[in-house]
Amino acid sequence: MNRILDDADIPLRQRGRYQNYRQDPVAADVGRAAIQYLMHGGQQVSKADDLLLESFALGLISRMIAGLNVDLNIESTIKQCSSRRSDKRIDRAIDWVEENVLDQNIRLSDMASVAGYSPCHFGTVFKAKTGSSPYAYILKRRAECARDLIVGTRLPLSHISYQSGFSSQAHMTAIVKRHFGLTPGMMRN
Repeated sequence: MNRILDDADIPLRQRGRYQNYRQDPVAADVGRAAIQYLMHGGQQVSKADDLLLESFALGLISRMIAGLNVDLNIESTIKQCSSRRSDKRIDRAIDWVEENVLDQNIRLSDMASVAGYSPCHFGTVFKAKTGSSPYAYILKRRAECARDLIVGTRLPLSHISYQSGFSSQAHMTAIVKRHFGLTPGMMRN
């Protein structure tokens, strides 16, 4: 450690501050690699160089945080964020999907707007509550609607696919088979 402090020109009176830090060989290797890159990289710094140096810095910060023994349990953080209020907001979005599931143009931004979330945050909260992404949830509901029409009516499959909100009969067939293990034609027989 003294050799490092000597190389860094740290005055003797200030060295006591640095003696209590634990040595991290991985962080030291990352730091050395960044310094070598800067020394041998030339005079001009490009955007790629900036990105690489930022990656080095993030690596060092990650190592530092890992050494702090902080509880970074993501699962508990998500559960804390999913309060009753957010549950009601997601329920409101699910109700809206139930009313509009047969529409072909349900967009994530529309669902997020109904729930009062940004589209990105809505997808995360929705998946945490329901266990599936909004898109997967919509496909599941459409497949269930299609199954009910296939079994309960004699409508042509092309009409059922349109009424169930699918873009084509082939799309409906693939999704129904994925969810129920049978093609629409097999369900009819």
